[in-house]
Amino acid sequence: MASVCHEINNPITSIVTFTKLVRSILQKGQLTPEEVADIDRYLDLCFREGMRCGHIVKNLLTFARPKSVDAKLIDVGEVVNTILLLTSHQLQSSNVRCKVDLPAESIFAWGDFAQIQQCLLNLVFNGIDAMPGGGALTIAAGIEQDSDLIWLKVSDTGHGIKSEDLQYIFEPFYSTKAEGKGVGLGLSMVYGIIREHRGTVEVESEPGKGTVFTLRLPKSAADGMQTNHAPARAVNIM
Repeated sequence: MASVCHEINNPITSIVTFTKLVRSILQKGQLTPEEVADIDRYLDLCFREGMRCGHIVKNLLTFARPKSVDAKLIDVGEVVNTILLLTSHQLQSSNVRCKVDLPAESIFAWGDFAQIQQCLLNLVFNGIDAMPGGGALTIAAGIEQDSDLIWLKVSDTGHGIKSEDLQYIFEPFYSTKAEGKGVGLGLSMVYGIIREHRGTVEVESEPGKGTVFTLRLPKSAADGMQTNHAPARAVNIM
């Protein structure tokens, strides 16, 4: 809990600091172009820190009170396209190239559109964080051979995950990110959501060679009902 409080306090402190700076500039009266530019920059930083604080709180609320699954047949390609729309600016500003590899024909899964979208968003943002100097991210999907499942993969060319961390990454509040970069709820949320969908989550990673997350979901309501409620979770080292 101390870690969570620290994560929330950091953006709040930044907002307070930048607000004071804006007020001190405005109190001078007539402003120079440079001071106007400073105000714009400080307000933008306040906005970003406020959004970050809201994101942390939203993750906490989602983790504490998980929503029931409002499952229906969803178009996997539509989910992926929505993710691209939501993350295009951050991908570009982070110098991350994104490749999408989807079948020519539409594929469908049985699930909650908003919750599956949240899972993919978390994995995409994780990939961006893993490539601070830029890199390549791939979102792919397909139909699992000889089964009634579809799969979704999010892979990156980032720094990878150490073998000693792999077994813990889905646990709440466990994070391999630097202080101030996350509270360790994103992947536990992904695992919880996919579990409720009667699906599975797998991860393959090696330091320096990137990470691949694979989600598997049922193709129909009947498939979901027949799958074990607590699926296997695989953690592999490439």
